Amino acid sequence: MHRATLAAVAIVIGATGHLVLAPGTGARAPAAPGSPPAASFEQLDRSAISDRATDSRPEPGERAPTATGIDDWGLTMFVDPRPASEAALATATPAPPEVVRFRPRDGWTDVGRSAQLSVRFTTAMDHATTEAAFHATIDGVDMAGTVRWAEGDTVLVLRPSTAMPYAAVVELRVDPGARSTAGLEVAAMTSVTFTVQPRPRPTSSGSAAPSGWQWPLIGPITQYFRQTLTAYGIHQGIDIDGDTGDPVRAARSGVVVVAGYADECGGLQVRIDHGGGLLTWYRHLSAIETTVGAPVTAGTLIGRVGATGCAFGSHLHFGVGDDGEFVDPLRYLPPR
Repeated sequence: MHRATLAAVAIVIGATGHLVLAPGTGARAPAAPGSPPAASFEQLDRSAISDRATDSRPEPGERAPTATGIDDWGLTMFVDPRPASEAALATATPAPPEVVRFRPRDGWTDVGRSAQLSVRFTTAMDHATTEAAFHATIDGVDMAGTVRWAEGDTVLVLRPSTAMPYAAVVELRVDPGARSTAGLEVAAMTSVTFTVQPRPRPTSSGSAAPSGWQWPLIGPITQYFRQTLTAYGIHQGIDIDGDTGDPVRAARSGVVVVAGYADECGGLQVRIDHGGGLLTWYRHLSAIETTVGAPVTAGTLIGRVGATGCAFGSHLHFGVGDDGEFVDPLRYLPPR
């Protein structure tokens, strides 16, 4: 093994464990007088390099290896100065939980008085600490209600025990103290406010919705008929916001003609025939609570809100068909 050959090679052993040729390593150092011609880098005996690099004993007349490597050969070793356990901990420590979103969302108006209130986190949460840190308040007073958890303990849902007052301003808030199931705490308080729908104005009998109809789900409308807010083209219905598992009810009396998967984008869905060429669609469900051929009346539980099919989050797509054409469902649903 010729020292002149190795002196031309600078090998850097980085913290990642990769071997990198430093700039300028293509040139050879002058050979010592009387020594044989130096071999090319490609011709070096790799086993000899490996054996020599792991042998800490200096040859006669050779300086001992330095603290950073064998400087006579130009071999330098750079190692992560942290202990292996500390370096592994830096990459293995989970992130603290964060609030992804509240529902209703910040600034929403015209929220239904019976709307469920929820907050979604980035990870599964501890029930006791999170329920204690979650508040839904009107004028600083916490609302009473029942709490349930959904979607792998990442979503807390509060169903108020009484309808929220008309035009009330509601604050949803998560205080520090809420912990994940891994024991990590939410770093900072997060909150939103929304406004409950105003008291409906009296309507004349001529503008009232047809008798026998009711809303299939109580919640804000996030996309209207004929809007184009997504990549799926013109919207042939309305989207009503809701959390996975919220009850979906028949909007009018009729007979169930579809209960399951019926098309590519609708996911789990129910379709009801009301006679006279009138049908209603309930799409993106997480569960179905009826069967084909079952008679239903307005208000009958037929499914639960979900995000199956072509859906960007949990909601109900509600559509109305009249003689084979989609029409605006708001023409039939009662005012609210």
